Amino acid sequence: MASDTFARYQWPSLRNPKAIRLLKILDQELGGVPCCSLTEIELDLQANYIALSYSCGSPGKEATERGVIAEACKQIFCENGIIPVTQNLSDFLRDVRRFHRHLLGEFIWIDAVCIDQDNLNERAAQVQMMGDIYMHAKSVVIWLGRAEQTTQLALEFMAVIEQKDFPLVDARIDSPPPLGEILGPLADSDDHWNALKLMLQRTWFSRTWVLLEFCLAVQFSLLCGKFEVSIDKLTKAASLGLRFPASRAREIIDLPGSRMMDILNLKKGVEERSPGNLLNILLYSSSSTATDPKDMVYGILGMIKRSISDASPLQSLDVSYRLSTAELYTQFTRLLVSEDPRLLLCQNHDPQVRGYAKFQLELPSWVPNYSNGLNLAHGDFAFKLSNDAAKGLSPSPVVMRRPDGLVLNAQKIDVIEDTVVIYNGMYEGNWIARTLPDILRFLCAFKPVYFDGQPRSQALWLTLASGIIKADLRTTAALERCRPLFGLWVGECLLTLAGNDLGTYFRILMDLRGPIETLAHSEMDCFPGLTILVNFPNVRTPQRDVTLARQKFRNMMTELSNISRPVLFRTREGLLGKGTKKVRKGDEVWLIAGMPTPVVLRKTDNENHFNKIDIAYVHGIMQGEFIDQKGLYTEEIELI
Repeated sequence: MASDTFARYQWPSLRNPKAIRLLKILDQELGGVPCCSLTEIELDLQANYIALSYSCGSPGKEATERGVIAEACKQIFCENGIIPVTQNLSDFLRDVRRFHRHLLGEFIWIDAVCIDQDNLNERAAQVQMMGDIYMHAKSVVIWLGRAEQTTQLALEFMAVIEQKDFPLVDARIDSPPPLGEILGPLADSDDHWNALKLMLQRTWFSRTWVLLEFCLAVQFSLLCGKFEVSIDKLTKAASLGLRFPASRAREIIDLPGSRMMDILNLKKGVEERSPGNLLNILLYSSSSTATDPKDMVYGILGMIKRSISDASPLQSLDVSYRLSTAELYTQFTRLLVSEDPRLLLCQNHDPQVRGYAKFQLELPSWVPNYSNGLNLAHGDFAFKLSNDAAKGLSPSPVVMRRPDGLVLNAQKIDVIEDTVVIYNGMYEGNWIARTLPDILRFLCAFKPVYFDGQPRSQALWLTLASGIIKADLRTTAALERCRPLFGLWVGECLLTLAGNDLGTYFRILMDLRGPIETLAHSEMDCFPGLTILVNFPNVRTPQRDVTLARQKFRNMMTELSNISRPVLFRTREGLLGKGTKKVRKGDEVWLIAGMPTPVVLRKTDNENHFNKIDIAYVHGIMQGEFIDQKGLYTEEIELI
């Protein structure tokens, strides 16, 4: 090995704050180690260089246990010194000499080599400039990694896709033509689909830094081993990848092409300076990975600063690797909430539901762990509604009184009186059946009126359906079609609990006759009457309408299995809400200035200090209705 002869390379200090180093790949090796040289230039509009966008590569077992995404296990030789690099970067340097010789002699910016990673001050200054580095590059080379056995087949499939004429749409949102009409017999080829999936799910697509590198670049070229692929071809394949046959994908986030389409959508938003782009940056980046957890913030900071006004508090955040990860996440969240209090809607996925638990941190209750995946509570529904509803609400002042505190103007709504678990992380018919009596008795104590005495007969159905029915589908017609599902749900649960034995079914029904009749005669118009449930087993025939209704029911429960708000709660004043399993009796429901949706808080030993527990759905106060009745925010509280 060359390391037996040569010492580690020592980076000379950069001469001025605008200077960067550029790598030149030499057409030679020393003891099997690629040879390169480094040159310092001043970054300006006339700089003539290429920037590399790549993934560090898959981690080894020890690195994974330490929370590191990749280790430097290879070397390059540079001016009488050795620089450790990852396997994937070493592969790129070797394949340039073998297959992409037009890059020999070019100046290339590569973060791992052009930055002295051990010099924290230099590293911070260079990372602060990365947006400019990728914007000023004459081209960005995307390196997907070495070619594999399936790469040739994937590229052939992409070439076929490129020749097809079909609308380039995001199939998660729009409805493109059937696959068979586009691809013919290839639509059913497992080999082609799996090859495309492997191509579109390479580690490059999961990197946090890719968002900045791709979104701010002007020109691209894409390399995979000896192959070169056009971005247009990749984009078209990604669009079709979202049509990946459902039987081959565990859930929608596994669809090949979903990540590429997210990156393309984000790039469009950055270029157009879309109003909601800050939220999109946060959500898209949260499913990414970074070698250093601090880069979950720094990797998107350049895009964020280009998406907000010059007067935004977020413009004051500078890169510093001397901060701890917890300090950085806390500072970043405080600035986000100062920019827009609605961003408190962003919180971590429930690890029991989604499996997110990559990197554990001790954080204040109001600060999400940006390494562990984010979701937007209540989906886009609450955020989109708040674009209108929050216009009349004053922004909440954010004051730092302690390092982990967030001071907000707020209004207390009520105290949670009772809770009941209605989903168990996934749809388990037997579990729900056993729990049904508790659910029915819980609902009997629910008073179906608003705090102002107005009836709210749809409260139960809308609360159950929150997170399922999209905002644009919340129409009377849609609700009329969906409401019978709750009656079907109760009948299915009872029959499951009875083991499909009719005698047992009717005995259980009679045991629950009291709460069932109470609910059927209440104002909750979605609940089935006793007569309907008595006749329910008789209509369980393969008639077309019944079959379709049962399929809708199962589809609804499948939807429920993908959300993480499995607890119904009732407040002392009779409000009905839904939250996570963290919510418990005695917690308080609050509204925070600038936010359209309620927050569940838990008091600490200090009277005005609270832990943020959850962003909850509470029927009747999701769009500012409570403010109209109770007045403006009169209390100042501190989240810790």
